[in-house]
Amino acid sequence: MSASAIDEVSCFTYAEGSAMRRVLEIADRIAPSDAGVLLLGEPGTGREALARRIHALSGRGGRFVVVPCGSLDSTRAPGELFGTGGGHDEEGAGGLHGAARDGTLFLEDLAQLPAPAQAVLAVHLRRGSGGRRPVRVVASGPLHVGADLREGRLRRDLYDSLACSIELPPLRSRPDDVVAIFQRLWAGRGRAPDVAQDALQLIRDHDWPGNVRELTSFATRLALMTGAGEPCRAEVAAQLTREGEAGGGLAVLPVEADPVLRAAAVAGQARRELPPGLALPAMMERLEYAVIDWALEVSAGNRKVAGDLIGLQRTTLVEKLRRRQKAAPAGGSAPKGAGSPRSLRPTGTASRAG
Repeated sequence: MSASAIDEVSCFTYAEGSAMRRVLEIADRIAPSDAGVLLLGEPGTGREALARRIHALSGRGGRFVVVPCGSLDSTRAPGELFGTGGGHDEEGAGGLHGAARDGTLFLEDLAQLPAPAQAVLAVHLRRGSGGRRPVRVVASGPLHVGADLREGRLRRDLYDSLACSIELPPLRSRPDDVVAIFQRLWAGRGRAPDVAQDALQLIRDHDWPGNVRELTSFATRLALMTGAGEPCRAEVAAQLTREGEAGGGLAVLPVEADPVLRAAAVAGQARRELPPGLALPAMMERLEYAVIDWALEVSAGNRKVAGDLIGLQRTTLVEKLRRRQKAAPAGGSAPKGAGSPRSLRPTGTASRAG
């Protein structure tokens, strides 16, 4: 990965001079080693982005392979991870482990990995401790991983086999980062970074329970709502209010943003009944799929990136696309991004197929 690509990934996880500097110092120091790493933090704090940074700085030429542990079948998980050999033969290991040869295997939500696979992985990590490992293992978990250990969701021997743990602080403890990251995101959408200070103060003071993922979605929606103009304090406050009420869901387009609704409002009386074509469910569905299509277009069809842009889990986005495809008239063209989903796949270091 080039230096510019590393910088692009990093802007989602830190700002210079922040509490994240220590995190990055540790990550950069251990990156060239073979040590297994456990990245702990709340959802949206940038655990995968930091894992990609570690891989990019590791000097390994292989792929960065993402494994959503919760999607693995309990009985087939060892084979899916290591192939039919079960992972005991280092040189002959196949499956997702083999796809990451000379690269990094990123295990997303390690405690959700089925118990049989946890046992095999623990043995694999212990046996590979005597020399250079063909695959680097990096995993993620919640900030308070102790509960998973106490309640048996995470094997102690597997946890101990991961030599290094790094905690990523939540965005609410990094208020200066909120402004810095927002300005990077805002400029990345082709917008001037000099947003009014009173509007930036509102953004700085928000809790951001969804962390950087929520901030990213907020910046995207704010750009959609404000069009070519710069957002004022009132517009930022309105979007943050909707953010809190909807739990980070889609913001509702104002009448002024939709020419059909604007024409109806101007032509009619305030209390008149809406025409059938403007029924609220139909309008919301039209808005939802318009935003989804926009996200898929700007992300070049990458469903993970598209979901992050609009605040949807990838699985939720895939299900919405399936429902729309099912409801489409026979012989009609397939909607954007509506192909068969794949939850497990090897990815390149600079991009990831959706």
